[in-house]
Amino acid sequence: MELQRATKEGVLELDRISAKIGSTVNAVWGTIEGDITKQTDLQNELQGIKDVVNTKVDKVNGKQLSTEDYTTPEKQKLAGLSNYDDSALRKYIESLEEQNKLLKEQVAALQNQIDNTGWILLE
Repeated sequence: MELQRATKEGVLELDRISAKIGSTVNAVWGTIEGDITKQTDLQNELQGIKDVVNTKVDKVNGKQLSTEDYTTPEKQKLAGLSNYDDSALRKYIESLEEQNKLLKEQVAALQNQIDNTGWILLE
């Protein structure tokens, strides 16, 4: 192997390549951090929705709607409500769960590439 003296052009080319690698690594890391943040936000929002659904009041055996367990203002508020359909809410929860699953898969794939190669090949 023959040793050659470094030229100014060669050093500049190495600097350019190094800068490109650095910016690529920073961009990839920013993408991973963004995905993790999105996943965390979706998980928090999903948990909030589940908490609301889990705190609903179930029917109590032996009680009917005519039981005087609530006040007149509550009766008036209830009278002003229309039928409730939670199918849109359920679809929204399913959508959030699917997005959460996809984000987890993307983060796992990126982490796997980093673990296996130390670098991520951008295509």
